[in-house]
Amino acid sequence: MTGRHPIPRPKRPRGRPARGWVRKNMQIDQRKLDAARAILGTATETDTVDAALDAVALRRELIAGVRRVRAAGGIVDINAPMKARQ
Repeated sequence: MTGRHPIPRPKRPRGRPARGWVRKNMQIDQRKLDAARAILGTATETDTVDAALDAVALRRELIAGVRRVRAAGGIVDINAPMKARQ
């Protein structure tokens, strides 16, 4: 040993839950990332990707919920012909 002590590094990024987070290396369109960051108001690119993925998951849940309500008769399809609405 040389007597040097390495600087302790955090085991995980600060503010991130330990479970479920993995490191990824990917090619991504910087213009789209910048636009998403501005729209979502996120502080970092990681936060931007995370928020965008949350939005996609939420969209799927909303669509499924609307379909269930519609199937129960709670929503009328205004784009359907009049006969189909009745």
